[in-house]
Amino acid sequence: MNSQETFLAVFQLQEMPGVVAFDSTDDAIEFLETSVALGDLSPLGVVEWDDSKHSAKEVYWQYNSSISPGMIMATAFQGYVGCRN
Repeated sequence: MNSQETFLAVFQLQEMPGVVAFDSTDDAIEFLETSVALGDLSPLGVVEWDDSKHSAKEVYWQYNSSISPGMIMATAFQGYVGCRN
């Protein structure tokens, strides 16, 4: 079975969790780095997403090392669930 890797750019926008899906880590990182200029967007990191389990596999990149990987993964899940509802 051929599965496509999905990477989520994880952020908070006006204190609400959010994610945007990408096919590569480079695109996800670029999105977060360029979106900082929006002001209200707070980038957290990039996670590999397991769509079959609806969970983050691991953190690939952290915007700020003071943010724990656990918080990034939890925010990814909250953002993912928020997008699906």
